[in-house]
Parts: sequence; C-alpha cells; structure tokens
Amino acid sequence: RGRGGGGAGRRGRGPGPAAPRRPRARLRARRHGRRGRVRRSAGLGARHPAFHRALCPFQAHGAVRAIIHQVKYYQKPWLIDDLVAAALQDPLLRRHLLGATLVPVPLHPSRELDRGYNQALRLAHALHRAVPATEVAPLLQKSQPTVSQTRLGRQARRRNVLKAFSLKPTAQIHPTKRYVVIDDVLTTGATLHACAQVLRQGGATLVDAAALAHG
Repeated sequence: RGRGGGGAGRRGRGPGPAAPRRPRARLRARRHGRRGRVRRSAGLGARHPAFHRALCPFQAHGAVRAIIHQVKYYQKPWLIDDLVAAALQDPLLRRHLLGATLVPVPLHPSRELDRGYNQALRLAHALHRAVPATEVAPLLQKSQPTVSQTRLGRQARRRNVLKAFSLKPTAQIHPTKRYVVIDDVLTTGATLHACAQVLRQGGATLVDAAALAHG
C-alpha cells in the first residue's frame, strides 16, 4: 500500500500493523533570546527544557501507536526499522540528526532484563545506520527505578524521573559535540528533559532531542 507500508508481513515474521507511509507531524521547541528560553510547545511538559529542540516525525496514534506497543510490549524490536525508514522520509529529521551523537534514554537494568532489550538503544542504532556522520553513545544510566509514566499527569511525570538518570562512570562529555537524546515517544518531555539535564550538568553545551512519536 505505499512506500512505507507493512514491514512485519514483508519480513515473514507474521502479520502486524502496517508502517505509516510518511511522517505526519513534527514537534519543535525553538530557542528565543539570549537566555536560550524555549517556548512552550503542545504537550511539552517543561517550559524551559534542558534540550534546545525536539523533533518527532509522527503523532502517537493509530498504526504508529500500535507498532510502538508491539516493539515495547510484544517482543518485536525489528519493527523499529520500519518506523525509522518511514520517519527518515522527512528531510528535517535527517538534518536534525546529521553529525550528532545519539544518546538513547536508558532503561533501569531490571526493566531491560525483563524486556530483553532497550527500545531506545535499538532506535538509536537504526537511526545511526541510516543517517551519515552520526554515532551512538550510551552515556546515561537509569540508577533509580520508576513507575510507568503512561498514566501519570504532567507534574507527576516530572517528579517520577527526577534524579532517576545519571552519567555512566566511564562517560566522557565533549563540550563541542552536539548530543541528541533519543526515545520512542515524547509526551510531556519530562524524560527527555531529565536526560538532557544530566548531559548538561556533565559539560554538554549542545543538546537536542528526538523521538519517533509525540502524544
């Protein structure tokens, strides 16, 4: 049905929701003024997030939401490749990632052991394979377990991830590099903000964010 369709059936892994044909929505937080303030964007939880700009090629509805759920909860990480292929039809996303160091949002070790993989890390590697001059750097660790963000409100989400992330002991931050924090979904921006904040505290000066979907 179109250039970006049904990845699961095509690979012989059984039926699954069709991948979207093209990116449908984009979220950007633009920096204004000398103080680097960030305008509140739809759904962005922090009025002054620690990242400069965030891009999301999809809304988290319909087929996109179904595919992300298959990845996270039904042991189908290969579907990330289908979403990435569709998402990167957007030249703005390609430019946003070009030349960046991709930093996946970490899972707590117990959650990653239970799931078998970290979907954000898989996503970062899929983007790295498709976008030139990028690198993947898992610089962060989730040192405190948190409850699922799914049913939490905006302020509760921020409290839930407060101090949950930290730099790995071996992490090295280079002030001249541009870092892009990678996650599957951006809802209020609380998780991406918390991760970007840790990077800035470690010495990063250029921090952006990207997620597959917003909502």
